[in-house]
Amino acid sequence: MIDLLGGQIDSSFMNINTAMPQILAGKLRALSITSVKRSPLLPNVPSLEELGFEIVANTPEQFSAYQASEFARWKNLIQSRNIKAD
Repeated sequence: MIDLLGGQIDSSFMNINTAMPQILAGKLRALSITSVKRSPLLPNVPSLEELGFEIVANTPEQFSAYQASEFARWKNLIQSRNIKAD
């Protein structure tokens, strides 16, 4: 908790009872709940189930091919829309 509040780490999985005082004080922001459904303690925080994360297992070669196709897709979009970094 000290490292999280101090900015040494960006995120953490922790018990809701540990995090709740800091969330209520506005010092932490809950991104999700690791249960199947939302907690009544934090009804506006989605569960991981709701977020639709999908784990995909593949070989290093398949992953490299996926990365290459994504790079090409986003490069094309960025160039075609003339998107520039600020």
